[in-house]
Amino acid sequence: NARVSLENKGPAALKAVLAESGADAWKTIGAAMGLARTGAASDKAGILSALDRVSWDTLDLQQKLNWLRAAGLVFARHGEPDQAAREKVLAKIDQAFPATDAPLNRELCRLLSYLQAPGVVARTLTLMDSAGPTPAPDWLELAKRNAAYGKTVETMIANLPPAQVIHYVYCLRVVKGPWHADERKRFFTWINRLTGNSGGESYGGFIADLRKQTLETCTPEERAWIEKLDTGAPPNPFANLPVIKGPGREWTIEAVVKLAEEGLEGRDKNRGKDMFRASLCAACHRFGNDGGAAGPDLSSLGGRFAVRDIAEAIIDPSKVVSDQYAFDLITRTDGTEVIGKIIEEKDEKWIIATSPFDFTQTTEIERNNIKGMKHSPISPMPPALINSLNEEELKDLLAYLLGK
Repeated sequence: NARVSLENKGPAALKAVLAESGADAWKTIGAAMGLARTGAASDKAGILSALDRVSWDTLDLQQKLNWLRAAGLVFARHGEPDQAAREKVLAKIDQAFPATDAPLNRELCRLLSYLQAPGVVARTLTLMDSAGPTPAPDWLELAKRNAAYGKTVETMIANLPPAQVIHYVYCLRVVKGPWHADERKRFFTWINRLTGNSGGESYGGFIADLRKQTLETCTPEERAWIEKLDTGAPPNPFANLPVIKGPGREWTIEAVVKLAEEGLEGRDKNRGKDMFRASLCAACHRFGNDGGAAGPDLSSLGGRFAVRDIAEAIIDPSKVVSDQYAFDLITRTDGTEVIGKIIEEKDEKWIIATSPFDFTQTTEIERNNIKGMKHSPISPMPPALINSLNEEELKDLLAYLLGK
């Protein structure tokens, strides 16, 4: 398009366009984006000055969205504005938030949060409280017809997180404040609600990291009482586990298959559910509305796999490790290694979850210290988690998983 063509001519041509663009919105916005991408930090003041010439009130929706993205691109590429430039940007856009259009509110919130706009927290929390549920995707009805994974997809969609709220949480995490105590409480209450929703494989870790980043902007006093609220911390998968009677044994695949052939009808499903938790399956796997999200959803296991497949996956989980759930083996430039799941990639560093049981346990690696990365051949799931179960307890667990 025209902007890309102009951008390819280089910074000098873009500066010339900016100098002559006057109040022409599209010409100014396009040249500002191009120069932000190709220019130097010394061009920042000139780009912001050109954007300031454009009258906000005369812009249509698409022009406003692109104006905000152009300004954001300047800061992302060339650093924070000085106080005078910050105040000029705020004077232009602060009064526009909140707007009546959801996409515009998202972009306004992103930039105003970055600029630490006074009152942005209170205004954003009001939008979060009034946000509706995320509508079901158009393809849901088609997915529900699939016998293998339809029920799993339907269950997840029924518990989708409100996408607008996630965006606002992401924006507010960088606001240093000061926050009122009530605002902090409302924010972390939202974090707590989001942890109860269903998302993709890395959803739980992403929400946990948002919470962690926001806590970094809190004062020590705020962190003390926020932690006591217990809003947002995922449940400890090792707490209050049901008791396993045992005695256990070293279960083999053949022994599990033979046990199942004795019959699984009429088993105690409630005890099977307890064994699902006691064997730590629920720490990483969802079954129905319960369990974690670090591993595959097992809700429709019985319709997809035979007992032998299930036994093999439990006893020797590293035999086949899905790319989707594999941990990564990251080698630093000094030769040391980190095994974990990448839950966020930032410009300068990666954030790695190191425990499959708790994605809030993270470590950070600077990008320039990374030599290489590949999927770890070792499953994050420990082997032989059923070895503490006796025959009757294992039968109940298998019946529960297979829906017998």
